[in-house]
Amino acid sequence: MITEEQLSEIRNYLLTKKLPIDVLIEVNDHFISQMMELQKEGQTFEEAFTKTKNTWRKDLKPYWSGGLDIEDKSDLMRRIRRESFRGIFFKAALFGLLLTGMMYVSMAFLSESHFLYLMIAAYIVFVFGPVLFYFMNRKDFALAKKYSNYVLTEYQMYVFTFISFPIVSLQFLLRMNDISSYWYNTFHSEIRYDINRSVVIAFGCFLLYSASILIFLSQQRYLRQIQKVKPFLKYLKQG
Repeated sequence: MITEEQLSEIRNYLLTKKLPIDVLIEVNDHFISQMMELQKEGQTFEEAFTKTKNTWRKDLKPYWSGGLDIEDKSDLMRRIRRESFRGIFFKAALFGLLLTGMMYVSMAFLSESHFLYLMIAAYIVFVFGPVLFYFMNRKDFALAKKYSNYVLTEYQMYVFTFISFPIVSLQFLLRMNDISSYWYNTFHSEIRYDINRSVVIAFGCFLLYSASILIFLSQQRYLRQIQKVKPFLKYLKQG
């Protein structure tokens, strides 16, 4: 049986490993489960704790891997980040490509003015959608700043990029009329327009849509993970 004081000792040890809190909670559960099994075999808390720490030592030890990322990370966090964000990046790129393709196909059915309206509508939805979603859930998102001494979940690193998104993409909006007109005429005109410029426009749309979807997916996963973190917040100090 593990006492409250011993549970606190386990938590405090794991907090020194600088894990995101959602990951820490899962590791904490594994620690307790493994230690209880060892205690059933007759080992004391101290013996079980030491053995479990040794089992996890390599996975939890942060170090620089020699890559471009100069931040020290443990093998566990490298695996989690790789597996988690690979899926998000792939999904964002896939939807970004699909939406860019749909915009291209729509030129066959819309007038030039209607295509401009569609481009503007898409810009508003994809640039300001994440902003609106943030304010709809601002209490949960504010927890990351309230507990700024910790990383509550790995997904928060992309959640707040929406703040700079409208500013970064402002040039796209200011030139929207020229961009949509050129892209539309490239599609419809028999005169050979600069295809390279058209590809650049399409790629710009792809980046805009993909970045917006990446932010939105990160926001969704942040909210999902933060529900798991909330019961643990009582053990943390506000930053």
